[in-house]
Amino acid sequence: MKRKIMSIVGVLVTIISVGTFASASTTIVLPLYAGYRTDVSTVRSGNYSYVEERLNSVYPSNGGTDYYSSVSAGIYNQSGQAISNQYVLDETSGSYTKMYVLEGYLATTNIKLGHMNMYSGHSLSANIDFDPK
Repeated sequence: MKRKIMSIVGVLVTIISVGTFASASTTIVLPLYAGYRTDVSTVRSGNYSYVEERLNSVYPSNGGTDYYSSVSAGIYNQSGQAISNQYVLDETSGSYTKMYVLEGYLATTNIKLGHMNMYSGHSLSANIDFDPK
């Protein structure tokens, strides 16, 4: 009985460990003014020099005509310091963008994926997929 319980606990720990670095999807709201950042906190393994992200859609939060196709994105540490360059994610590309962690920050595992509205005056919603690797 004890062996069976330990086996189940081992499987659960493995599932939780693997799930920590798995890809995910979320919808975020980008503020009205360009330059303000919306963060998604996640954990990366530190085994890769990049994080992958894809913009599925971006559209006006409160309805209206959708003229929008891109958002700005980057990787930040928990203090809010940029640990990657800024990237432009475009919903028309359909593929993941590799966002590379800057040298000196490769061991940083607790990160924030920061997203910025590139269109001042319009609050936007963005649906993203990401794989923190």
